[in-house]
Amino acid sequence: MASAACCRAPILRRPSSHYQWYWNYRQDDGKEEEWMKYINIDNEIIEDAYNEQKDEVEIDGSIMINLKQQIQYQKVDLSEQCVIKRVLLEERVGRNVHLQEERFSQTIVVSTTTSIDGQRDLPRRDADTHAASIEKYDLFSNDVQTSHMTRSLHWIFSSVLGNKPATESENKNKERNDAIEHAIQKVLSVDKTQTGMQWMRSGYFSSGYELSELRSKNKTIANVVQEAAEGILKEGEAVGKLCQAQHLAQQLMKVKHYGEDIQVKYFKGIQCPSEIGDTFVNVYTKDSFWYKLLNGVLRHPKTASYDQLKTLGPFCFLLHNYLKNISTTDILRVYRGILLTTAEERKSFMDKHVRFLSFNSTTANRELAEIYGNTLLIIDLDTKFNAMQDCQVGA
Repeated sequence: MASAACCRAPILRRPSSHYQWYWNYRQDDGKEEEWMKYINIDNEIIEDAYNEQKDEVEIDGSIMINLKQQIQYQKVDLSEQCVIKRVLLEERVGRNVHLQEERFSQTIVVSTTTSIDGQRDLPRRDADTHAASIEKYDLFSNDVQTSHMTRSLHWIFSSVLGNKPATESENKNKERNDAIEHAIQKVLSVDKTQTGMQWMRSGYFSSGYELSELRSKNKTIANVVQEAAEGILKEGEAVGKLCQAQHLAQQLMKVKHYGEDIQVKYFKGIQCPSEIGDTFVNVYTKDSFWYKLLNGVLRHPKTASYDQLKTLGPFCFLLHNYLKNISTTDILRVYRGILLTTAEERKSFMDKHVRFLSFNSTTANRELAEIYGNTLLIIDLDTKFNAMQDCQVGA
């Protein structure tokens, strides 16, 4: 497997977006030439090689790009060639002029169990507010009726210890402390891998990874960035997209050092440096195998495997934590066109609260959003919305 070592500038600081590479099969039939764009990640790979004055560079599909002769050919068949060209784009081109069609034509998956009062379909428990009831329920039962880890511990310490009656007898106090200790031991003894999988398959990749891979481990954000890069390489190699994977992993490794001194505290939340967070956002939004894989798994979390928790989880964890701690104030309304074909589908989007199970693309351009589907979602962004308390992105 190729190393995630870095040798190029971060994705945000490269000028690749100013140039577009095209390919065109040689035709002798007199028809007008039709130039085809390289997808943006292949475009960046080619542009990087061009700026580094390389003669050739490989992209996925065993395709070689000869920059000196301006041709593309198959490694296994040199006779199968086409010409290529590099075009300088106008500044406005590529900025929301053409949406990535695949992203906007995908079905949006929403939670089927989100209730009208906005309660999230998190694994949770039912508990009496009295301290004595702590030992009567299982914090992590087999049927996944669990509470969020932070809520469990917060309830134990603030509600139980903080609300202790002043007139409580010594025996009652001992019972209370024993109940607390019993609950804490259950939290500490739970199978972290099994619990992480339960959270992941409930649509919470970030929490699943945190439970499974960060608990009782002394990791920094840099360590998680390293794991994310390695996950991209492993998944890319598995689907025959190693060139794309190496390119994306290099972007992450370039900004890894920004997180070297930032400890990841288990279920305490993190402040992801903007250099890392912005790079993760850009990597995710590239038209690559990684976006397609990640988005597909997030849309169908019940089929995810433990290997995917380890390969996709680090990326989801950092991206989720970065997005929930930043705010956008310059764009207050975005749009998304969707195709709804049944009354049940329409009803899902008429609830007071809707929880999306994956990241979904939107645009500030209403006219472009209206091209897709038969229903337009108009989303007003509440800049005062508390993501920590009120929402959970599927990632």
